[in-house]
Amino acid sequence: MFSINPFSSSFFQLYILQLDEYDIFRYLGKIFKVKRGKKLVKTLVWTNKAKIIYSLSLFQILLLAFLISNFNVLTFIIFLYFGLQLFFIPLAISILVLYPIDYILKKFIISNAVSKVKKLKNLKIIAIAGSYGKTTFKEILFTILSEKYRVLKTPDSINTPLGISRLILSTLSNDYDTFIVEMGEYYKGDIKKLCRITPPDISVVTGINEAHFERLKSLDTTVSTIFEIVTYSKENAVIVLNLADELVNKNHKKYVNNKKILFYGDGKKTRLFASGIKFNENDLALDFDLNEGNSLIGSFNIPILAEYAIDDIVGSVQIAKILDTPLPFIKRGIIKIKPIPHRLEPNFDKSKNIIFIDDTYNANPQGVKEAIEVISQFKNRRKIYVTPGM
Repeated sequence: MFSINPFSSSFFQLYILQLDEYDIFRYLGKIFKVKRGKKLVKTLVWTNKAKIIYSLSLFQILLLAFLISNFNVLTFIIFLYFGLQLFFIPLAISILVLYPIDYILKKFIISNAVSKVKKLKNLKIIAIAGSYGKTTFKEILFTILSEKYRVLKTPDSINTPLGISRLILSTLSNDYDTFIVEMGEYYKGDIKKLCRITPPDISVVTGINEAHFERLKSLDTTVSTIFEIVTYSKENAVIVLNLADELVNKNHKKYVNNKKILFYGDGKKTRLFASGIKFNENDLALDFDLNEGNSLIGSFNIPILAEYAIDDIVGSVQIAKILDTPLPFIKRGIIKIKPIPHRLEPNFDKSKNIIFIDDTYNANPQGVKEAIEVISQFKNRRKIYVTPGM
């Protein structure tokens, strides 16, 4: 946590606070356990909130240093040095002082976002929840639907009430037909809150595992939290479920009630399915056929290594068909699918004949299993798997 450079130490402590999403209790519980590494997983983002918190915290130290030093320059410098090393104390005070203003401002932004969404009567909202696989599904669905419709998606990993509300207020308008919303969960009720902001016409559950176990505490709580996307979707919403995931398969009947359900991830239970999946080592791609019943929709080659992406394509095509997307648009969209950054993303250095697969976004049991399976398909190469663990 500490550094010879006191300002570097203060920036690092603010960075940890930002990673914990300004949750002061989690922050104080871990700040002494965090060790400075050679490289940060992310970088400190100087948002307006970060600037205000840092400035207020620095002001506290400067004020105390001035009062204690009694115009002694050496005492002032010493106090400032140690104050910056122990920057977590004024940071915590700043969070507490700013909390009422922060709370009111968040409520104001979210309330305005809810009002704006209600006015967009023709907007179709597609919400995606799950412990893993949300972003890949979102990107594939966006690529396919964009061939026909004007689609807005939540960018990167913006999946909280405030982040989504800000996107709604800044970008969403009548110019869009469809809004794809990635919903994140840390605590029970999180997805319920998001559904109140963007009530889903179509809800997708991608998969459930031990992600965020530190806060959700149990798999039962994780299951019920993620299935809030089903419980709090619109009354006539369509539910799209990944049957390849054991916990989704096992638990979905308790939550879907009388809503229309579509499945993907299990070709035996769907009219739409993929077949003839082959790994193409030369092209770093997958070849597959997409079928509906006894009819072949088309044969495709996509520059993606993970087979779960084909399940996501099946699920996305089902949604596209619900939205009356013509088949030529769907096929054109599938052809345009690209690797998802940092999720088994292949890179080929031809000069050195080295293939590097970037799967650095995060690690979960399903993702690690898929990574190992992908590596095993390369037959004529030495393979090295580097991982920080899960």
